[in-house]
Amino acid sequence: MMRLATMSGRPRRRLPIVLLAGTATVGLLAAACSGSSTEGARSIAENVDIGGSRSIYVECHGKGSPTVLLLSGGGTATDLWHAPDQDPPNVYDTIGAQTRVCAWDRPGVQYLDGSPSRSTPVAQPITPQDGARDIQAVLDALHMQGPYVLAAHSFAGNIARVFAAEHPADVRGIVFVDVLSPELRAQMTPQEWRTWVKANNRTPAQIAAYPDLEQYDFDASLDQVEAAESADPPRPMPVVVLTASVRFAELVPDYLDQGLLPPDVPRNFGEVIDRTNTAAQNELAGYFPGSVHITDTHAGHNIMIDNAPVAIKAIEDVLTAVRAGRSTLTGGDNHLAQAVEVDGRTLYLECMGTGSPTVTLQSGYGNAGDIWSLTDTPSPAVFPALAQTNRVCIYDRPGSMITTTNASGTVTLGETARRGRSDSAPMPRDPADVVTELHDLFAAADVPGPYVLVGHSLGGALDLLYARTYPDEVGALVTVDSPLPPWREILGPEISEKVRVSGLDPSQVPGYQLESYDLGTLFDEIGAAGPLPDIPVVVVRRGGPKLSDDPIPEGAPFTQAEVDEINVAQWDGQAQWAAGVPGAEVITVPGTTHYVHNQRPDAVVEAIRQAIARR
Repeated sequence: MMRLATMSGRPRRRLPIVLLAGTATVGLLAAACSGSSTEGARSIAENVDIGGSRSIYVECHGKGSPTVLLLSGGGTATDLWHAPDQDPPNVYDTIGAQTRVCAWDRPGVQYLDGSPSRSTPVAQPITPQDGARDIQAVLDALHMQGPYVLAAHSFAGNIARVFAAEHPADVRGIVFVDVLSPELRAQMTPQEWRTWVKANNRTPAQIAAYPDLEQYDFDASLDQVEAAESADPPRPMPVVVLTASVRFAELVPDYLDQGLLPPDVPRNFGEVIDRTNTAAQNELAGYFPGSVHITDTHAGHNIMIDNAPVAIKAIEDVLTAVRAGRSTLTGGDNHLAQAVEVDGRTLYLECMGTGSPTVTLQSGYGNAGDIWSLTDTPSPAVFPALAQTNRVCIYDRPGSMITTTNASGTVTLGETARRGRSDSAPMPRDPADVVTELHDLFAAADVPGPYVLVGHSLGGALDLLYARTYPDEVGALVTVDSPLPPWREILGPEISEKVRVSGLDPSQVPGYQLESYDLGTLFDEIGAAGPLPDIPVVVVRRGGPKLSDDPIPEGAPFTQAEVDEINVAQWDGQAQWAAGVPGAEVITVPGTTHYVHNQRPDAVVEAIRQAIARR
């Protein structure tokens, strides 16, 4: 990590323990009309009036589309992107030779020589929304128009995410450079997070030396990011996530010895940061389908200085993808990740690979499409594994949530989950409407049939309804530990009614309308639909009746005995249903519970390939 210079007579600036000093790159695709502005071509290095008796220091040079905006991260100014003593190349000049590039000082930041921000001071602490408003104020003052590409470093990653959520039609790509994120907080225990915050807060001596110094309420800032993305999840776009290679396990003891951290920070706290930040950066990359995550950066936190070519190439790759109209960086022309309009709502759809038949992966209750792509699985996840040989598609049902379980099947709903990427819909939903919606989604996105329908849990029952509703479109059916029609009769009317009523509650996650269904209606509609076509059918089920290792939540409407009875009925019901389908095969996967496709993705992939081979 670069050793930051200090202002003469001021206390030495504390180096970031993780993800605090940095900058965001916002790439702007200049609209044709923006070329008429004199600000669209001339070089500037001046204070720009944004109203309210405030000005912001802005630097711009170069010309062309898209325009790249460089936003400095926590406490750092514009020179982070073209440090005076930096060996060439630097990001600002290199990108400016290719297209329009701008950078500016947020209030309260410092230059690498310790001199203060040239922008008008504001009350501290600041929030990501403050930073997002200032972005828009600068763009308005300079008569710039979108769309934009955001490349965000450190704390500014939160500013970029809020700005992207508030301007979804304008933001077309993002480069995250070793950013602080809500995902980091979620990975830490409350005590670890308190230690992290204490280590990164400004000291009284720093504030006394520079009263206008930029400060943060970390919890409020991360809450703003989560709230903004809950209201409008990120649209599919080209994204690069850059993560520093330097390990904090090596740095924290030296920081303590130099007095740069509070003395009560544990000497091994760097190991906590490395562990949680690795998981957080992986999760951030997974949140943006088709992103590229680069960890071998050979750099510390300030990647744009330590190894500028890595940051430059990341920005160039995103700009190339945006100019080509692509929504991802991986998979080339065969990787589709987009919001598709269906009946007045947008539905998130992602497809990879080539080859017929098309495999469609339908998630279980509450799970978004990302459940088929978890990275902590013991073998390649189902989605990317199948994409090696077939066209494969996932989608987010309205009311689903992202990352609601880990690979072992442990439920994290309401803790680290985030709303799905499709627009909401009135709840509870009619299962027949869900099936029609999926059919219309495939048509709108030109997803070719025939379809091999693969559904986990509730998704398998919905796929069964689809196969009986649109039999000419379906080439095979694979259910993965799904509730199938005999389950209701095995269970009996009293408990099945309790299950039906519990499935109608969409308020299980505060502030979010979770998907909900009447399971009785679902089974009734399956029974009333046309016959199942003569297709290969494979029923994959968990290793035994036990559904999950999770304890029954406090206040749950079921006793342990009732839960056991429900689990046995659901497990037995799969075999009973398959026995009534000519040629159907039952595959029981030993050692698994409900999330078979995450615990044994290899077994599920093999079952799907068997079904394809039998067509």
